Amino acid sequence: MTVNSGQTNIAFDFDELRDEANLDFIEFSRLVGPGEFDGAVSFGFATRTARPQRLATSMSFDLQDLLGTVTGSIGHVGNVLFADDKSFGLFGFEYDSSRTSPTTSGFFLEGRLQNLGSFTTVLFDVSNAEISSNASLLEISGDLLIAPEFADMLIERSLTTSDLTGRDVGDLLLRAAVPEPNTATILFLVIVPLVSTRVACRRLRTSGSLSRPMSTRVPLCAGAA
Repeated sequence: MTVNSGQTNIAFDFDELRDEANLDFIEFSRLVGPGEFDGAVSFGFATRTARPQRLATSMSFDLQDLLGTVTGSIGHVGNVLFADDKSFGLFGFEYDSSRTSPTTSGFFLEGRLQNLGSFTTVLFDVSNAEISSNASLLEISGDLLIAPEFADMLIERSLTTSDLTGRDVGDLLLRAAVPEPNTATILFLVIVPLVSTRVACRRLRTSGSLSRPMSTRVPLCAGAA
């Protein structure tokens, strides 16, 4: 099955990014839209023919063995702008089993950096990931942890003296449309390693406050404890 279209909703913890990484949020680029839960914005998927090729959406998977067969990337449009002309964005969402650990799921977001090194690197690992898929929809939710590559870059650019690897700086909900096959819909649920005993449908942050539980806003978590 191939990913055709969709969006990724992200609620960043901008207080944490400012206080710990000296990234002072200014605004989102015009291609970023409203999100599906409190404090979130949405980054639309790039097309399968987008240029540069790195940005194009190319993810495919076997519905009956998603983690064992997923390949390619989901490209995104839009950027997050910070003071001093710094930014990151044009995200690519991918899976790499070698990035799986007790605190990470193997899913990650890479992105293009501007005035932060001006290159593409892994920014965030996805933790507390919950995956739901059927014959027409793929949904993935989780926490965004600062990846080792991004943490190293922040130190190299003298934005912090601390290793911020694993710091929780946001929440993610990806919703992707996939074409329906001629077979009956198969529904399954995969829970990948958790950072702690928190359930994946935890309370999502807004700046300075907590929003309502994800289960009240996102169908993915309906019926969760």
